[in-house]
Amino acid sequence: MSPIDGNDTIKRMYSVNDLAKHYDISPNTLKNWASEFRDYLGDGANANPRFYVENDLQALNLVSHLRQQNKPYTEIHKALEQGDRMEATPVNASAIPPDNDTPNNELMTKLTATVARFEGELTATKQERDRLISQVENERNRANDLLERAIKAETEAQQITPLQQRIETEAEARTRAEAEAKEAVERATRAETTADMLRAQLDEMSQQDAPTSPSEDASDSAGTNEPTSRRWWHIFGNSK
Repeated sequence: MSPIDGNDTIKRMYSVNDLAKHYDISPNTLKNWASEFRDYLGDGANANPRFYVENDLQALNLVSHLRQQNKPYTEIHKALEQGDRMEATPVNASAIPPDNDTPNNELMTKLTATVARFEGELTATKQERDRLISQVENERNRANDLLERAIKAETEAQQITPLQQRIETEAEARTRAEAEAKEAVERATRAETTADMLRAQLDEMSQQDAPTSPSEDASDSAGTNEPTSRRWWHIFGNSK
């Protein structure tokens, strides 16, 4: 590619790698030059992404030439301030010529808009990542909470089982006690009935033993009637 002067109708842009190869330096060195001598270069030299135009090459050619002579930055600054430049030499690069009518500031605007769009997409991606991380963290906390509740429920179930067994045992004992109490009531009822029968028989015997006349007393003493003690024996003996 031939050098470009003020009458040329084609403007070309070069990347960091293009000029690093051209000057046989590392890309970092070229970036350092662009930062150090930014006052003598276009805005694209320190943009993101960086790019260089033909006017930048005239200043960079002088920087490269003086650095090859081990000149310090102070002398290079002084030469550039005095307006010293070196004609651009051909650069082997696949540069894309922009429209001749497109000024550099418009190109910078487009590049800035592109960078802003990428930054916006990156910000949105980070926000989505943070949202997913927060969601995963919430799900993890929820799972831990469910696990703790399950462990607590299992522990409570283990405590309930002995209590349930105790309740069942007490219920069985209460049932047996009720049955025994019912049986005791029945026995008491039968005993009371027997006692009533005995009292009735005693009353009857008392009435029979009562003397009605002197002749009856004489007949009893003569042994014509059964003695009272023997009738009592029959009553109590039969009741046993």
